[in-house]
Amino acid sequence: MQGEFLPENRLVLEQKAEGTELSVISVEEGGEVPGGYKGPVTVRVLCDDPKNATAEIREGNGYRQVSGEVMGSYLEFAMEMPGTYRIVYPENDDRTWIAATCGGAALLAAVTLLMVHIHKKRKRRHAESKKRLPRIGDC
Repeated sequence: MQGEFLPENRLVLEQKAEGTELSVISVEEGGEVPGGYKGPVTVRVLCDDPKNATAEIREGNGYRQVSGEVMGSYLEFAMEMPGTYRIVYPENDDRTWIAATCGGAALLAAVTLLMVHIHKKRKRRHAESKKRLPRIGDC
């Protein structure tokens, strides 16, 4: 994380169910004083797939998507301190795969039925042609 911090400031990361909460506290002789830094920061997060990852920042009761830049295996974005962010990935839509599989199965069934129909028709024509033509030696 990049920002204008004083030597007595300490970064605190707290993992929560809704995201990662960032805050900076001041450490003085008497102990910790919360709220040591408030202002803009640049956050760089290590991601499994940074090209498909998106950063969201908590605002009120929801999250707002922020633009980020891919830096190797990291996603870099700006936010205000203190704040909460989360990294989200697009969901794999299983319905697309299910629909494609069902469509492929229906196409395979239709082709199979068509081939069986053609085979029966050819077999019947072949049997009829044998009945109509006289054989050599029968005359």
